[in-house]
Amino acid sequence: MSIAAVAAIFLVMVLSAALPLGIMLLLHKRGGRWFPFLVGMVTFPLFALGLEQSVHAMVLRSSLGEMITGNIWLYALYGGLAAGIFEELGRFADELEKAADFNTALHDVVQRAFTEHQRIIFNGNGYEEAWVTEAKKRGLSNLTCTADALQTYIQPKHIELFSRHRVFTEEELRARNEIHLENYCQVVGIEARTMIDMVNRNIFPAVCAFSGATASGVAAKKAVLADLDCTNEEDLLHRLSRLSAEMMRQCRALEEAMAAPKGKDAYEAAHYYRCTVFDRMGKLRAAVDELETITAREAWPYPGYTELLFSVT
Repeated sequence: MSIAAVAAIFLVMVLSAALPLGIMLLLHKRGGRWFPFLVGMVTFPLFALGLEQSVHAMVLRSSLGEMITGNIWLYALYGGLAAGIFEELGRFADELEKAADFNTALHDVVQRAFTEHQRIIFNGNGYEEAWVTEAKKRGLSNLTCTADALQTYIQPKHIELFSRHRVFTEEELRARNEIHLENYCQVVGIEARTMIDMVNRNIFPAVCAFSGATASGVAAKKAVLADLDCTNEEDLLHRLSRLSAEMMRQCRALEEAMAAPKGKDAYEAAHYYRCTVFDRMGKLRAAVDELETITAREAWPYPGYTELLFSVT
């Protein structure tokens, strides 16, 4: 490090300490209220530099920190939570610095914070429709679409929050929003294409083979005794035929959805994948799931839940 750089650092340190002390002494000499200024001068570096940096160092240098920094979603979540916590603590500190009676002001701040934010507490079942109704009544956001949820990245209040705490710049937030939207589209697209491949190459041929074996069994029985009751086998054949036809209709619909234009930008594409592709995947899965329940285990091309949960091989 050069002498000029050392001198510059020393000058900054002197000015950083001398200027606030000079202002405080001037206020004291003129009879002004210098104590709130002193509290603010001490609180700012404590929160902005000391406490914040010490928390980051403690968390990110631990074994938990390795997991956080190694996962982009956890790192973004940690950055958001840290920025939010220090933002609120900073607001509380600003208000308490100006208070004439610290204890009374502290009591009022805590009471107001609990009163204003108690609406987020819900002790019922958060997976029921009751929570959706309750959230709307309380004025809380209830984002059910990934594309809409990811757009909160670039809301002005969030950009300002992250920028002020030097977590992310606006450009970094917009870039991450774009990356997450594109990643969502890619993941759902891979799942959809995999689903189409599984149906066309494995499930449909397996169901056809099982239907053929069942039909051959009925024909063999009636060839021996024409008046044999094969009602159950015939009902099974009807269900297999109906469900396999429905499965292939939904598979063709999913293929058409994957071939269609997805939108002019990443947000529209993500919305299309969520509302169109994902919906058709659900309909295709419903037909496949029902087929699995009536197809013989040895004929089904994939392991069932029993094999997945209890198989040791």
